[in-house]
Amino acid sequence: MKLSEMNTAQFAECVCELASPLSAIAQDDNVFKVIEEIMNVDTKKPVLAVFGQIISVLVPVLLKEHRDDLFAVLSALTGKSVSKIMKQNALETIKEAKECIDKDFLDFFISSASAKRTE
Repeated sequence: MKLSEMNTAQFAECVCELASPLSAIAQDDNVFKVIEEIMNVDTKKPVLAVFGQIISVLVPVLLKEHRDDLFAVLSALTGKSVSKIMKQNALETIKEAKECIDKDFLDFFISSASAKRTE
């Protein structure tokens, strides 16, 4: 469910469930090193080259080091159990993730993580 579709009670419950896994991801220096490398790429590179870096570098770090955290995030956002998410079709999981992680979600959590890292 998108944050923009949640009522305040649902949002509060979701944020509580998201706090731990997102915190683990946000505090991982390896994740930020990869993001910094990607963000510092030559802007003349085609978008597909940057996307390729994200897929080849960031995704493996997230899936190897934060798989359980990512599943916990998806569980909180979809209302499905982690075990159900792990067993469902991968394309369904991707579709649900795209539906849940909207601009409001990114703005809320990225600005919070950025503020925490600069403290």
